[in-house]
Amino acid sequence: MGSAGTGTLDEAYQRLHVTGPEFDGWLSNHGPMAAEAMVRRGYAGQVHQWLDGYMRRLEEFPRGSGPIGSAWQGCSPSRRSPAPE
Repeated sequence: MGSAGTGTLDEAYQRLHVTGPEFDGWLSNHGPMAAEAMVRRGYAGQVHQWLDGYMRRLEEFPRGSGPIGSAWQGCSPSRRSPAPE
């Protein structure tokens, strides 16, 4: 991937940065992955046109509901006891 492709990909990531991880309530936002695939397959010149249409379907980045407290540590799989051998 040349510098033009890298620049296009960076611009695509900047545009997608303000979008959420899902849209329509449950569908995953694959925009970053699709943009990278397009650039790497030689379609860098079409990325922004594709994004123009795709981004109309995306939701905004979700707002936080509050600060993360210490209670999250009890939910972490790494805090579980090791499996017996």
